[in-house]
Amino acid sequence: MPSPGQQLAELYQRVVQEELGLSATIDEQESVLFEHPELGTFFIGLNAAKMPEYMRLSLPGFFDASQGVARDDLVRLCNHLNAKANLATLVVHDGDEGNVDAWVRRRSGSGFRGRR
Repeated sequence: MPSPGQQLAELYQRVVQEELGLSATIDEQESVLFEHPELGTFFIGLNAAKMPEYMRLSLPGFFDASQGVARDDLVRLCNHLNAKANLATLVVHDGDEGNVDAWVRRRSGSGFRGRR
């Protein structure tokens, strides 16, 4: 019988495949990976053992800051969006030319409220 983490990952995998029509795989950390033809590679991070109601949808490296955007401007923009966005985060990386990752978090349940 699959572990609870594997079962949860398989559920998300089915949703991606059936609702989005995209191929999805499950990695050794029980994350679900899929590629959108126009947007790139996504992954869904799960923590079934500690918090099964939590998920994080990530789009790594979706923007390359070396394409003519000043790093300070990019950081300022990301900080502004992070302050305004409920449960969304943009991160500018130092080591890889300022690539930007994006992710959204979701925790279902009646007791959870995001930032306002």
